[in-house]
Amino acid sequence: GEMLATLLPHFQTVILTQYLSNPRRIPVEELVDLTRSTQQSTGNTSQVIITQSPEAAWFRAKEVLTGDSLVCVTGSFFIAAELRELLLGTTDEVLVTESC
Repeated sequence: GEMLATLLPHFQTVILTQYLSNPRRIPVEELVDLTRSTQQSTGNTSQVIITQSPEAAWFRAKEVLTGDSLVCVTGSFFIAAELRELLLGTTDEVLVTESC
């Protein structure tokens, strides 16, 4: 909750997901509950989008991007690894060129 309270005010849109390849993952439903609770306690109004996989999260992020948008991926190395595989295989012009 503390990390969410720190991060949420800096983002208009938050996309929640879960990694798929690790049995110790936190189900996205738990992340939703934690995010909603944090929003209530802090008065945060960021839009929350829920997806079931990192790939779905990436495609959803691309749908809401504007010309001056920044995508920041947070979480575990498992999320980073799953997204890295996806991004390395893409021919999209939207690529991560520097770390946040």
